[in-house]
Amino acid sequence: VTEAEETRDTLRRHVDAHDETLNHLADAVAIFGPSKRLAFHNTAFQTLFDLDPAWLDERPTHAELLDRLRQRRRLPEVVDYAGWKARELEFYGASQAAPDDSWSLPDGRTLRVVRQPHPLGGILLIFSDITDELNLRSRFNAQIQVQRATLDKLNDAVAVFGSDGRLRLHNEAFESFWR
Repeated sequence: VTEAEETRDTLRRHVDAHDETLNHLADAVAIFGPSKRLAFHNTAFQTLFDLDPAWLDERPTHAELLDRLRQRRRLPEVVDYAGWKARELEFYGASQAAPDDSWSLPDGRTLRVVRQPHPLGGILLIFSDITDELNLRSRFNAQIQVQRATLDKLNDAVAVFGSDGRLRLHNEAFESFWR
């Protein structure tokens, strides 16, 4: 075995281990190479967008993927799709990660989208379904608002202190009583 073959074998094992790790993530990952063709996707990506594995194995371009997702109503609905698509494809060649983005999909899901340059060229995309997180946050905020409204209707002064001794919640009667 030559040194070059040994290096190639080591690199192949490293790539396989990397791919295996990404396949265990709950977040969907897609890597497009410098040619803008799909170079890698994990199982979560195929599942999140309900894409045919055989079609993904054909290594579609990023543009083809976006068109397929649009046809299947798995992208945000926008008035100017051509402009939106062009902006998505502008991330190639960027020197640093783009700010996280949110996609509101027609089926009611919300995805967090992370785009960053891939070290070997192309782009790495990570999609996280944050629908449940947003719903939980919304319910929590609604509950806090109901609590505050309820406390403010009471004539008695009410205050809630945290375990650190700091005032966490109080009503208007408490403010009036203590000026």
